[in-house]
Amino acid sequence: METIEAFDDVKILDVRVDRLEEWARRGLLCIGDAAHAMSPVGGVGINLAIQDAVATANILGPVMRQRAPKLSDLNKIQRRREWPTKVIQWFQVQVQNRILVPNFRARQDAKAAAGAEAREPLSIAQAYSGAVHRRRREAGTHFKIVGSPPSRG
Repeated sequence: METIEAFDDVKILDVRVDRLEEWARRGLLCIGDAAHAMSPVGGVGINLAIQDAVATANILGPVMRQRAPKLSDLNKIQRRREWPTKVIQWFQVQVQNRILVPNFRARQDAKAAAGAEAREPLSIAQAYSGAVHRRRREAGTHFKIVGSPPSRG
């Protein structure tokens, strides 16, 4: 803590909400963070990763007792897990865009109107939404998932 003199000395995690279009190739399967990066909103990323692992074990376990899995076996994992991932990511983006960022902006506007400097520590949600807001302004939209909830299929 002695080396941190200002909030600028703290590095903020580059947050992404995205997913691979194809989770498998011949001889390779990506699950969890390797297949889909989650936002910290809701703290559910680890839960999705564990669910991916359970689905993978349930689907590939019986196959691997008899033979090496084929690409078609690996693709079953994505078909089973992609829709829940899309739903959670859509929800995370909605919370970020509709609650976190507007509340952070309102707080910053109120401080600016009062002539106060933003020196007090930020909560994790405020730091996250501020980082996303800066990133979106610099490079356009940072999220691939927007609009209405994902449909099955």
